[in-house]
This record gives sequence, C-alpha cells and structure tokens, in this order.
Amino acid sequence: MTSTSYQDFFVKSSSTVTQFARIHGVEFPGIPTIVFEAGLNDGADSWEKAIIEPLASFTQVVVYDRAGIGKSSKTERPRTSAEMASELHHTLKHLPVEPPYVFVGHSMGALTVRLYASLYEENTAGLVLIDGTMEDYRERFLTSMSSSFQQAYRKQFTAECNYEELGISMQQVKASRRKLRLPIAVLSAGKKAYYDQKAQQLWHELQKETGEISDNSTFIVAKDSAHYIQKDEPELVVKAIKAIVLAGGGYKSKLKTVYDEFADAYASESVNLYNGQYERPAMMQELLVEAREKRVLDAGCAAGWYTNELLKLNAHVSAIDQSPEMVTRTKKLVGNLADVRCSDLSEGLLYKDNSFELILSSLTLHYIKEWNPLFAEFERVLEPGGKLLFSVHHPMNDIARSSSNRYFEKELVIDRWKKADKWFDMPFYRRSLQDILNTTLAHFQIEKVIEPKPTSLFKEEDAAGYARLMAQPSFLIVKAIKQERNV
Repeated sequence: MTSTSYQDFFVKSSSTVTQFARIHGVEFPGIPTIVFEAGLNDGADSWEKAIIEPLASFTQVVVYDRAGIGKSSKTERPRTSAEMASELHHTLKHLPVEPPYVFVGHSMGALTVRLYASLYEENTAGLVLIDGTMEDYRERFLTSMSSSFQQAYRKQFTAECNYEELGISMQQVKASRRKLRLPIAVLSAGKKAYYDQKAQQLWHELQKETGEISDNSTFIVAKDSAHYIQKDEPELVVKAIKAIVLAGGGYKSKLKTVYDEFADAYASESVNLYNGQYERPAMMQELLVEAREKRVLDAGCAAGWYTNELLKLNAHVSAIDQSPEMVTRTKKLVGNLADVRCSDLSEGLLYKDNSFELILSSLTLHYIKEWNPLFAEFERVLEPGGKLLFSVHHPMNDIARSSSNRYFEKELVIDRWKKADKWFDMPFYRRSLQDILNTTLAHFQIEKVIEPKPTSLFKEEDAAGYARLMAQPSFLIVKAIKQERNV
C-alpha cells in the first residue's frame, strides 16, 4: 500500500479481542500524531499511499482495524461509537504515540472520532471529518430520499455493525454534542451518487452544520468527489489534514523544524530571484534612506542577509529569529558586530521602551497569527518618530492557496518550498489587505505602501516568472511611522 517506513502492533483491548495498528513515519516533537478512523466495513488498508505518504513525512500517522475488521479479532461487544471510541482510546494508550492526536474520520468513522473528542478532549488536537455521517442523518436526510435509496441504505449493514447499532451511535453522538475548543475541518463530497441537485444541496447544508460544534471550523466542498473523497481528491484531503495538525498545536514546532532543517541551504543559496531581484531591491531602496547609523531591530533575521546589509550602513543592529539554526548562521555571518538572539516574535520583545529608531521585518509577519500584540510591542520599543518597514505575502496572491476561498477570514495555509533539491511544507497565515493595513493603522501612521516590481535581471533569468509578477504581485511592503500619543 505504501513505501513509507512503518511498524505493526497488535494491542489486546480485552481478554478476547486484539486490535491491529500500524504506525507510519517517525515522531516529530511538538507536532500532533494523525489517527485515521475508517468508514463502515473499512479498515487500515482503506487509506492509500496518496494520503499516507505525504502525511508520514509531515508527522506520525496511525491507521488501525476496528474489532472484526482486517487483522483485528472479532468481538461480541456492541458495535456502537461509544464502544469503538473506548477501544480506540485503549489501543492508543498502548501504542508508542503520545497525545494529543488529530483524528480523521470518514463516513461512519466521523461519529466515532466526534464522540472520542467529546469524551477525551484533552487528548484531541483537532478533527477532520470526511463526508461524515451526521447524528441526525436518518431524520433529516434519509427520509428525503427515494424508497429505493432507503432500502439500499439498510442493506449495507452486513459485516460490521447492524442498522440498530448505528442508530444507537447517532444517539450517542447527539447526546454528547457540545462546543469543542478544537480546530475542525469538514469535507463534503460534491458528486454524490444518486443525489439530485436538491439532495446534494441538503447534504452540504447538514455537513456544514456539523462544523458548528467548534468556533474554529472550516467547511470544504470537494466538487469532484463522490463519498470517498480521500480516493477522488487525495491532495485536498492531505491539505486539510495538514492545516488542522498545524492549527491544533503543531504550527510553531513545524515552522521551527522546517527553518532549522534548511538553514544551510537558505544561507548558502546564491540565486533566489524572488528575494534578490524582487523583494530586496525595493526594501533596500527604503533602508538606504532610513537605516544609516540608526538603532535598528531586524525582526525575523533568518540567515542574516539584512543584518549584514544594515551593518554596512553603520547601523547599530539587534536581530532576532525563532530558529536556533538561523540564528547560528546569522552569528557566523556578522560575528559580534550585531546583537543576535533566538526569540519568538509572538511571545513579546525583550527590549526596553524606545530602544530603536527603525524596525525591519522582511517576509516574516505572515508566520505570526495575531498581529495586534506584536505591533503593540513594535510600537513600545520604537522611539517616537521611529519607523516600521515590513514586507509580507501579497493577499491577492495568497488567496489562490486558500481551502475555504473566504478572502476576508484569516486562514492557516501551506505552501511548498524547494530547497537543496528537497521539498518542504511551509505553513503561514493568509490575511486580507484591509486586515494588514488596519492593524498597522491601529498602532502607526502609514507613510507608504509598495507593491514591488521584479528587476530587469529577473526578467532576463525568468521571463515567465517576471510576467506573472507584473500581472499579480507576490509581496507587499508597508512603511509606517510611530506617532506621539496624546495622554
């Protein structure tokens, strides 16, 4: 099924029942493990390599067979969601994986993972529900379908659970329904067999309602998929799962791990047109005016390119980055000429009030979820009249990476970067133009907004890329000033 490394386990859940589980990949510290819960009559083998392989390189993945399915032994216990959630909890406790987990439930499996999250929310980092069965499916959907459809539905309960047991599972989930403090993604199939337009619309409405169990939910329509979205559109499912893993607590760990891993490649990269011939020329044009002999904070210094350029302008430079490996590269580049520290921008700045005349932040702020606390810190450490110069992803470009297609909502998305012939998942937060500008205006007065243009050298090296950037810019630069506040 898959070429990823894996380990197989058989866990006794009772004196007579043994459950089979397979763990793919290796543990990534700080990043939740993904646990798959298959649909009715399906087991571990139903999750194919198009799903498993890209996720097993992202974090640890667990697939398993419920009792009576695949390699797991049979049981006389009821096949209800409460029983299955209890068995799953027992199995996970006896596997070499630590909570919290992101649970992915398909079809009937969605009922089980929802009930698990209600019972063991402290062990749950997030949920991904793939065309999941709803607790009121029979009352609100099944009764609207033809008699032949209803008869076919009843006939499927032959191998795992019976019609009455699934009804009990629905009641169990309904009774446990409450608000969960978890990120949730709900994927709804857009090409359901035997559904007319009215039934398809109702299906989407009920799926979307499922997401209301959390205030942090995303609803995604898989337009080209039937019930097995993971087979029809695996990339969409993988993308949704990764986003929930990051939203469920793995974001900072993943970001740090990625930057640490490609620090050498980043530092030694001799030609990167998007930096060297697109963003940097526009930023340097402003820095040549603003940074000379000033006290400057390089907020998100990466491998130290800007730190070094600021020193050439005789600036007094402090530089911070959350990646220890990036900090090491910066120190190697500039030595003791700058104060370089490892620090997380989202956790506040360890500098006194009015410490700086200029703050530079190059292509960093889109990794920060909440800007207001950070901008308040920028405002605090800047002296009156001090400047803030930052570059970020352009919102018109980032919307293409959105799963929700809701432009005005802040969204965690994942880009793919290639460094040193290796691909990396790079998560960041997409936000609207008005969010960028209004958050800035809440703390500063905006002097200038720049949409940089690629240089002529960029055009010589990559004519197609040049044309794309002239049609749709990738970066946005904002220059702002700290005003005196009336007390």
